[in-house]
Amino acid sequence: MTSESRNSLPRVTLARGLSSVNALVRPGHTQQVFNRFGDRFRYSFPGFPDIVVTRVPEDLRQVFRDEDKAWSWGEFLRRFSPHDVLFGDSYIFFDHKRHAQERRLISPPFNGRALKSYEQKMVDIVDRVIAQWPTGEPISFFALSHRLASDVMSAVVFGVTDQRRLKQLDRALANYFGILNGVVFESLAAVGLLTGGRIPRHPQLSSAERAIDRIVLAEIADRRRNGTIDDGDMIGRYLAEPNGSWSARDDDALAASARRLMFAGYETTAATLSWVGVFLSRHPDVVEELEASVDRGEDRLLDAVINEAMRLRPAIPLTGRRAVRDTTVGDVSIRKGTALLIPILGMHESPGIHDDPLVFRPQRFIDQQPTATSLLPFGGGVNKCLGAPFAAFELKVLLRTFLAERSFVPQATPVPHPRVRTEMMVPRDGAMLTLKRRVRQPSA
Repeated sequence: MTSESRNSLPRVTLARGLSSVNALVRPGHTQQVFNRFGDRFRYSFPGFPDIVVTRVPEDLRQVFRDEDKAWSWGEFLRRFSPHDVLFGDSYIFFDHKRHAQERRLISPPFNGRALKSYEQKMVDIVDRVIAQWPTGEPISFFALSHRLASDVMSAVVFGVTDQRRLKQLDRALANYFGILNGVVFESLAAVGLLTGGRIPRHPQLSSAERAIDRIVLAEIADRRRNGTIDDGDMIGRYLAEPNGSWSARDDDALAASARRLMFAGYETTAATLSWVGVFLSRHPDVVEELEASVDRGEDRLLDAVINEAMRLRPAIPLTGRRAVRDTTVGDVSIRKGTALLIPILGMHESPGIHDDPLVFRPQRFIDQQPTATSLLPFGGGVNKCLGAPFAAFELKVLLRTFLAERSFVPQATPVPHPRVRTEMMVPRDGAMLTLKRRVRQPSA
C-alpha cells in the first residue's frame, strides 16, 4: 500500500478543533468527533506540534509494539502534561532499553505473589472503615473511596504502622494532594500547554514532597536500625530484595519512588471505585447478580463490572506518543516531532469495537475478554502502567470486601457528568449515593 503524507489526513484547525478536543474527553460525545472527521485526522494548532489522532486498532497495535523504536511516551508527557514536575527523573520518561531495564528493577512488588501478600491488609482496612460509613442517607462515595484508597496505599506502599508517624503521613499527604488539586497547580499546568511543556514550579509543591519523604525516610531508617525489614509492603519488598539492588541505592530515591507510586495509584483507585458505585446504584439487577456471585466466591462478574466501569469512565481518557524519528502509522507518513493522540475514551465508545458502547453491560467482558485495544484504562504496549495489576487487584479486593457488608440503594437519577481532577475523570457530584447494609439470602 502506498504511504500517504500526514497532510492527506483531514486537518482540524483551532477554529474548528477546540470543541472536538473537549468532546474527546466527554463520555457519550466522542463518536460525534469521529463521525465528523473520520477515524484518523490531525490537529493543526498554533504553537503546538502536529497532532495526529487515530482510533484505528491496527494503528495502535503498531505503535504499542514500536518495533522500529520511533515513539516516545516520555516526550509526549513532557509536552502535554505536568508529569515531569510530579515524577521528576522517573522511568516513565525513559525510552526503549533504559525504560525496560528500570521497569524490571521496579516491578517485583507488582508480581502475583506480591499482590497476594497485600490482600489481608486491604481487607482489614475495608472492614475497619466501612463500619463508620453511614447508611440510609446520601453520602459522597467518592470522598469515602478517596479516604479508603489513601489508607490502603499508605499501608501497602509505605507500610507505616507507628500511629504518630501515620498521622503525620496522613496530614502530609492531604496537604500534597490539596496542592495538586488546587487552582494554582491546575493553572500552572494549563500555562505549560501554551509554553511548549515548560511548567512553572508550584511554590509549595517541593515543600509538600519533602514533608512526605522525611516521614518515609524515618520509617526506612527505623527498619534498617531495628532489623525489621520484611516484604509485607512495597518499601519492605524493595529493601528485602535478595540482590540488594535497592539497598545499594540512595534511600532518598526510594522515598521519592514510594511517593510517586502513591500518587499514581490511589487517585486512580478512588476515581474508579466511585464510578463503580455510580453505575451499580443505577443497575440494581447487576448488583443482585454481583452479590450472589461474590457470596459464592466467584470473581468473573466482579472483574467484568470493574472492567465495564473503566471502559465507560477511564480515569484518564487520553494518552499518546511523540515521534522521535520519521515513521509511519498504517499507511500515513509521520514526521519527527509529531504527537500521536490515542483517544482512550473514543476507543471505548467505538461501535466498531463494542456493541451498544454507551450502555453499562458488564456481561460483555464475560462473553468476550478484553483485547489490547478494546480496553485501555492503563494505556498499552511497553508503556502500559506498571501498577495496572496492582490497581486491578486492589479494586477487586476492596469491592468484594465492601459488598460482603454493604450495598447500594437504587437510584433513578442520571449518571453524573465527570469533572477533571489531577487529569482524572471523577463524578462531578462527588458520587452522591446512599448505602445500605447487606441482607444475605439464606443458603439453600
